[in-house]
Amino acid sequence: MSRPVGGIRRVTLALAVDIPVPGLIDLPPFDRTLWNDAEPGLRTGVLPPGVDEPDLLGAMVETVREALCAGGGPLVLALHEGLASLVDGQFRGPGLETVRDLGRARFASPCSVVISGRLFEDLRALERPVLPVQRFRPVTVGGVAAMRAHPLDWP
Repeated sequence: MSRPVGGIRRVTLALAVDIPVPGLIDLPPFDRTLWNDAEPGLRTGVLPPGVDEPDLLGAMVETVREALCAGGGPLVLALHEGLASLVDGQFRGPGLETVRDLGRARFASPCSVVISGRLFEDLRALERPVLPVQRFRPVTVGGVAAMRAHPLDWP
């Protein structure tokens, strides 16, 4: 396996499920994600360049919420921004390692969204919010400061 050389800063995401939600990653907006091969219970990927990242992230949270309301299993959607390199057809690097750790966290709710602190601050600073930021609470996962929320509890 080749070692990562350099990298670009991308929004990375992890989708972790205990019970698969058939077709979820094929639904918009997840279909825009550049996915790595599946790992047991976890998919990681990066957003491609040239997309409206805040709108896409907001739509991902809403899509997860709708899928779980339709009877899906426990799920964690983790979001982070960090360095990623394409190595042997897979995205690697610190951004993917961090989002993988965030995605493997488990919480009491059947649906959790975990956003790394830096990315959350960027989303909170937007003039037009894409997420109900007041519903998120601080959490530390594997030494990473993050914010988490449970979208099924939102009105």
